[in-house]
Amino acid sequence: MAEILFVGNERVGARVAEVSGKEVEFTGDVTHIADIKDTIISKSYWAVIFDLSTFLDNYNVLAEEIDNLNRVSSARFIFYYLGKTPRSNLVYALTERGFTGFVTESIAGLANKQLQTALDGFASIEPYKPEHVSEDKVEQTSIEKKPTVISVAGCCNRIGTTTQALQIIKYLQFLGHKAAYIQLNDSEYVQKAAGLYSAEDIDRSLGRVTLNGTDLYSKPDQIAEIRGMGYEYLVYDFGSFSSKSFNLIQFLEKDIRIIVGGDSPHELGAMQDVFRSPILQNSTYYIFSFVHENDFQEIRGLMEDKADMTFFAKYTPDPFVYTSDSNDLYDKIIGATNTVEPQKKKGMFAFFKHK
Repeated sequence: MAEILFVGNERVGARVAEVSGKEVEFTGDVTHIADIKDTIISKSYWAVIFDLSTFLDNYNVLAEEIDNLNRVSSARFIFYYLGKTPRSNLVYALTERGFTGFVTESIAGLANKQLQTALDGFASIEPYKPEHVSEDKVEQTSIEKKPTVISVAGCCNRIGTTTQALQIIKYLQFLGHKAAYIQLNDSEYVQKAAGLYSAEDIDRSLGRVTLNGTDLYSKPDQIAEIRGMGYEYLVYDFGSFSSKSFNLIQFLEKDIRIIVGGDSPHELGAMQDVFRSPILQNSTYYIFSFVHENDFQEIRGLMEDKADMTFFAKYTPDPFVYTSDSNDLYDKIIGATNTVEPQKKKGMFAFFKHK
């Protein structure tokens, strides 16, 4: 199998094999990043080299999509942009997201030197920041305004996936954070819940229903507007891995990934099928529902090398009611900071002072 995937044609990447000493696979010209995402994550490439000149996507969209792919791929990402200035919008958008390996020189000898530097894991160009963007502004754009996105999926149907998604939101709210639930499955949970419970607020244009202080969205296509509403965390409910509507690429792109399972023979078999998939890598967490504590050790043994990433949910009869007994579980997976000010105790003198 080829160790390097070159996203572009062989004419542009002709020297990659010679410089790297590795076998190279070429995709041919690609105009949209969405068309190549499956190919990039389908194999364990050592490096993926993108010919940026072939893409027609908006530079911010392209940079964001590549950043998302980088989160789920173990490959080193390098970018060909021959003859282009390192000050271009696309290069800046990528360097702002932490990428440093670029080949921009049009002279063959200099381009080869840049490529070798990038292959060795070093920055091959000097990072550039526009003069009109202050350091504070860059920091706010890249960190403060971008919510942490969590994906939750079940190894099979009716395993407590939605309950876990809602409990995570309640945990985040418990610590003082603004979080929202986004339905990305065909269960119609949000619509059904709106009909069963008394909603505090409904926004049909956004597909939002507010129940028990929690915002639930049933229209993920409105994500741009949802992201602009100041949420610090977005929790996606992907439903079941076995569902036809399950989107593996979108699940893998999220910042934190969680899979929910159970301990019946059918559920354990489904969970093993999922966690043994090499594409999930080691940054996925596993939560088991409805398991007695006497069985914890045996379940961890069945999880093989994923035992350290395996956790057990507390008994949760009402998904909208959170218990602080779950703090330890979610602290280990999410690790959100507590922003709630502790209440100061009133001493005896304060009591008499306000009498």
